[in-house]
Amino acid sequence: MPGSWATGAVVFDRAGSPAWALSLTGVEPRFNGDRTAQLGTLLLEAAHALTQRIARRGPAGDGP
Repeated sequence: MPGSWATGAVVFDRAGSPAWALSLTGVEPRFNGDRTAQLGTLLLEAAHALTQRIARRGPAGDGP
């Protein structure tokens, strides 16, 4: 869609395979310059933290 912006980051399962994604979307004027880099970094950090949390879990149904 014209004037829209999006970015994504993969979340891996316990086997290290890509399984999910986190994404940000919005109107282009809100995602320019330094803001784009900042949001990209935050998104990657969140995806990495979620991947680590998934990796620490035991078999399905175990733990939080």
